[in-house]
Amino acid sequence: MIAIIRRDAACAVWGLLLLSGLGCAEVGVESLSEQIDSAVNAVVDEGLVAGAAVVVLRGDETVHAKAYGLANIEERIPVGVESLFNIASVTKLFTGAALVSLAEAGAFDLDDSLLDWVPEFPNPEQGSRISLRQLVNHTSGLSDYVAADLERWEATGAPLTAAFVLDYLRDRPLDFEPGAHWAYTNSGFYLAGIVIERASGMPWADYVAEAILSPLGLHGIRLCDDVRETAVAGYELGDSGLSRASLYLEAGIRGDGGLCASALDLARFPGLLESGSLLSAPGLATMRAPTKLSTGAQVDYGLGARLGALQGRNAWGHTGGHAGAVAVVARYPTDKITIVVLTNTIRSDQDALVLFGEVAARLFGLDTKQPVGQPADTELLDRYTGTYRGGRGGARYEVTADSGDLTISRVGSDASARFAYLGEHTFAMVGGQYPLDRYVFQVQDGKAYAYSSYYNGLHGDFRQQIDP
Repeated sequence: MIAIIRRDAACAVWGLLLLSGLGCAEVGVESLSEQIDSAVNAVVDEGLVAGAAVVVLRGDETVHAKAYGLANIEERIPVGVESLFNIASVTKLFTGAALVSLAEAGAFDLDDSLLDWVPEFPNPEQGSRISLRQLVNHTSGLSDYVAADLERWEATGAPLTAAFVLDYLRDRPLDFEPGAHWAYTNSGFYLAGIVIERASGMPWADYVAEAILSPLGLHGIRLCDDVRETAVAGYELGDSGLSRASLYLEAGIRGDGGLCASALDLARFPGLLESGSLLSAPGLATMRAPTKLSTGAQVDYGLGARLGALQGRNAWGHTGGHAGAVAVVARYPTDKITIVVLTNTIRSDQDALVLFGEVAARLFGLDTKQPVGQPADTELLDRYTGTYRGGRGGARYEVTADSGDLTISRVGSDASARFAYLGEHTFAMVGGQYPLDRYVFQVQDGKAYAYSSYYNGLHGDFRQQIDP
């Protein structure tokens, strides 16, 4: 487990000192880099991940940039800060930016229909009701192709193709009316990749490289298919330790994934977007605007960007996970801070997402103790109870009140957890592994109608009442 390094009273305002450009060395507290080293090395030394790279930028200053462990266990190749990791769904940030940049150039309107640009979409009635915007804010209602693709790949080993994705969607009903709900689906982003190809006249990867990466000088971000021999190898943690994750080698992914990146160049991307180097200020605002559903609920996901706040600090970015890789990039625009954590191991309870929370806590001086809930009577908690729909495949969750806490249970399984009330419609998991995670309900006329989860400040999932 990660050893938590506690700050002494002389530097209780460590985060404020760091952000003001001052340090804590003069008062006898370990530097930020030493604290990050301690956290990541503990995980690597225990064999919980094979390797990792962590970068923290403040404006143009590199606060921390270091690599840990091995990029390839079999050949004993160490990770470097310029090593290329599979960033999986963090690719969605680039697809969202590409779509907005083409819309700004007049190639299409984000409210054009999917059928306008992919006329061969196998269900024209569906395609005419889904907008390009809905493809990349997860409100299309399209079923996620990934599970079926895994079965296909295990059977054939062949690269993913557009024909497979379109055929998968051929006879599948929409999970919900477009714009009425939110459910994470890779299918929308894969189709957005096709739209980018049609509008730009070049393959998705070429457009991203020539119109986004090259102009921004991000030469450390490449199509994974082009760097298969040199990218960091992927592993999974099992009962017998670390072993190679074979799915890591799958080819043909585009739009929803498919990019490999160094931690250094990935960390530069959000700041470059904010600088106006690619998108106009209105274009960036469009990309980072929360999604409004037709039901009136708000979802803190933009166009390829997870949104949120970490104890009062607005944040945006994305997370990613693929066989053998876990990645996170988070940007705090007010502080001009960017955090990137990349690991090359899955099925570990100490992956990049967990380490990201550790880095953010140290950077901003946050308390990582379990939060203490406020007293909450039954009348207060009853406003949040009910049955909610969320997650992939339309899973149901039952929210009940008991003994001053909420319990959230997944219908049809034994999975459940208790949540303590923190005020302002916000809850934290009781005894959870991630003390910075929050569950925030939306309430109208004294009754909740939706809630979202936030993983270390970034939006994770959305669930909406089905019996308000």
